[in-house]
Amino acid sequence: MKASDKQRRMLYGLARKAGMDQDLLHARCLAITGKEYISALTSGECARLIDSLQGGSHAAKQDTRPLDRAGQGQINLILGLARKLGWLENGSKTRLNAFLRARFGVERLNWLDPEQASKVTEALKAMLQGGRGERIRNK
Repeated sequence: MKASDKQRRMLYGLARKAGMDQDLLHARCLAITGKEYISALTSGECARLIDSLQGGSHAAKQDTRPLDRAGQGQINLILGLARKLGWLENGSKTRLNAFLRARFGVERLNWLDPEQASKVTEALKAMLQGGRGERIRNK
């Protein structure tokens, strides 16, 4: 069953209250549900996303990440930037993982340490500003 209008309004309201823009909300949606678009969520998936924004059980699990790993906020930011570059088409992280492997020697996004995550963020921002993301997307 698709998420109700009431659930979607609550989701957007909570995101706005948390200071999240659309890109960050969609990145969080992708990270939690595996779906990039809010409109594609089922009622249960939307409830999980709402729960994470309210600091419920799913958010508590995210806070237990080891200290030597990137925080969920950093991961969401990287996913948002990768989405802008067109690297997350069809929910696949293949292009992003290839970039992480080639540039940072890390197989998965969740394996980044905080310093590496910061460098990845800066590299993706530079690609967006320099237009290199457009050339990559059109290959």
